[in-house]
Amino acid sequence: MRRLLLIVPCLVLAVAAASSQFGSVAYDAKTDTYTLTTDTEGIAAWGTVEHGRNETGWDTLHIHTSADYSDEVQMHAAGMLEGSFFSREIFDHMHNLWDWYLYDYVNATEFPQELYDYLEANEEYVRASVSQYAGKDKFWEQVGLTVAQFDGIVEGYAARAGPG
Repeated sequence: MRRLLLIVPCLVLAVAAASSQFGSVAYDAKTDTYTLTTDTEGIAAWGTVEHGRNETGWDTLHIHTSADYSDEVQMHAAGMLEGSFFSREIFDHMHNLWDWYLYDYVNATEFPQELYDYLEANEEYVRASVSQYAGKDKFWEQVGLTVAQFDGIVEGYAARAGPG
């Protein structure tokens, strides 16, 4: 009897650990704003995530977009959903990088200005190139869609993480 009592709580914890989540993103063309919602109509992207990393080693993400919106809006909305679904993992990854890279590897207490300047210059170059070439070059068009997804991830993360 004692063994059964020990096994049952373990099974309950294992079942409770896996979770799924539904979300969607609405886009308002008048204000050019994106909103996380659980609505199922009038949305640019919707999807689910099954958090099963502790059970299977993987999380499973399914995102769909509506062809009623431009490719850029679809990518931004999909990214926003992804950022909101994985906000905890993004937060954990950032802190792991800070702990390993910044403190242990670089031996610094603040983000190195030289690295910050490099990353900022790179982002400015990419955005300027997308702006200049996206209508003329398929490569930069695709890079522009990736940038839209990245912007959505940042916005989705910020929406879940809150201020600060």
